[in-house]
Amino acid sequence: MRYFVVENRVYVIGLGSPKEKPKVLDATNDYEAIATRFMDSFKIIPALQADMSTPWKEFSSTEGGFKVQFPWTPQQSSIPAGSSGLMHMTSYLSAAAYTAMFFDYSETPKDLIAILELLDNLRLGEIESGLKELNPNVISECTTSFEGYPGRLLVLELSNNQIYRGKIVLVKNRVYILTATAPRDNPTTGNSYEALSLRFINSFIFMAQPLKE
Repeated sequence: MRYFVVENRVYVIGLGSPKEKPKVLDATNDYEAIATRFMDSFKIIPALQADMSTPWKEFSSTEGGFKVQFPWTPQQSSIPAGSSGLMHMTSYLSAAAYTAMFFDYSETPKDLIAILELLDNLRLGEIESGLKELNPNVISECTTSFEGYPGRLLVLELSNNQIYRGKIVLVKNRVYILTATAPRDNPTTGNSYEALSLRFINSFIFMAQPLKE
């Protein structure tokens, strides 16, 4: 047995064979040689290569009313979100940190001014909550709409040489937040991390009914 720990993932490689020595030893039936050949064949595929080459999996949330694609099977969790109840999170860590979140407010903004104010507060909340220590610098920001619902797009440069990309969408009193944080692309090797981040964010779609009436 061999065990490998790579960030938050554990790989276990195992092989079993007969205890007795084969009567005729050669490269085809020497159990020790077979085991060594199998064990030594294990290789770690770089995260960027894995995310770029493997077929992505669609994740759907009946409660959240949305679908989104991840490079592999994501993890789900819920955390307190102030007076708003729970924030439901679905995330996967590989070449980038991919996260899809949603939570509900107790009230629905009534007009455009209230909507824009809420989007501003959400934007500040994203920066102040987990990114403040990384000295985020705004690269771009704009108000947009997604399937007729108001939203905000935000791109930040972080002090650890990573780029944060986020999309916030407001549907009645429900907030959806899509984020992808990945290393800054090397201009000489192309924009692979940016492509992966946008692939994740742009895969987000609503189901037939985003919210129950």
